[in-house]
Amino acid sequence: MSSVLLEQIHQSYTQLMQPEVLRKIIIKYLNVTTCSSPIIDHKIEQAMDLVKNHLMNTWRAEVEILRSRIVELTERIQQLELENNFLRANATPEVLNALYEQQQQQQQLILQKTKDEIASDED
Repeated sequence: MSSVLLEQIHQSYTQLMQPEVLRKIIIKYLNVTTCSSPIIDHKIEQAMDLVKNHLMNTWRAEVEILRSRIVELTERIQQLELENNFLRANATPEVLNALYEQQQQQQQLILQKTKDEIASDED
């Protein structure tokens, strides 16, 4: 679940938690035209608690997923850094120069692609 989805959930929650909106929903759900205010207020409070609990559980689950992903990516970065250091230490100067030149070419291609995208967006 992305942060965009969480933001959408939060916006929906905020909209639903307006007492007048909840009052209309509950009156329609109970299929009554009039109802005493304490009953409706109690139902509104129950609905708000239910939505809040659901939102918090969803948020906690997303946080756990993101934390585990961060751990995985951190471990992967460490592994790649070790491999990179080993390869650089054991590579010949010619290989390192070729690698440097390849990196420069890739950066130039990315820069040119970005410029082309910006130019096409302006048209």
